[in-house]
Amino acid sequence: MGPDSIDMINRWPLIIFSCLIAWLGVFSVEQALAVGVGVKPKDLNLKIQAAQQTVTEILVMNVSNEPAIYQVYPDGLEKNIKIGPTDFRLEPGDSQIVKIIVKINNPGRFSTNISVIGRPLANAGLAAASGVKVPIMVEVFGLNIYWFLLAALVCLAVFFTLLLRNKQPKKSS
Repeated sequence: MGPDSIDMINRWPLIIFSCLIAWLGVFSVEQALAVGVGVKPKDLNLKIQAAQQTVTEILVMNVSNEPAIYQVYPDGLEKNIKIGPTDFRLEPGDSQIVKIIVKINNPGRFSTNISVIGRPLANAGLAAASGVKVPIMVEVFGLNIYWFLLAALVCLAVFFTLLLRNKQPKKSS
């Protein structure tokens, strides 16, 4: 026996002890539960007119074997994206259509995610939530509504200025 064999023999108690601790750790901790979340479509690409509202939908499915509570919300653009319903319960195999209403006043390209989170109803043990992020890309075209408002105010100011000039009596020399 060489020195390497003796080192290996001396390490066996440490290896067995480490395995025992790991085994006890795995089976003494309560299991984490995960809920299945399915969403269709996998992404949303919208083209809309500035200041116009558009409505689209996603289908949220419970693909697990237990009932769950679902929450749907935008990760960004909260003032421009409204979702309904945002919270709901689904039984195993059930699905829910969720409406997404988008209205953006400024032209440009905007992107964020729609988060869909599922949590099991049972509170036994560590109940882990699972989720899906649906990318949403919005391309807004057209003129900015604020430019229209500014142009209208300028036109009104010019109109009233000309109107007031015409109503003033002319000076005689």
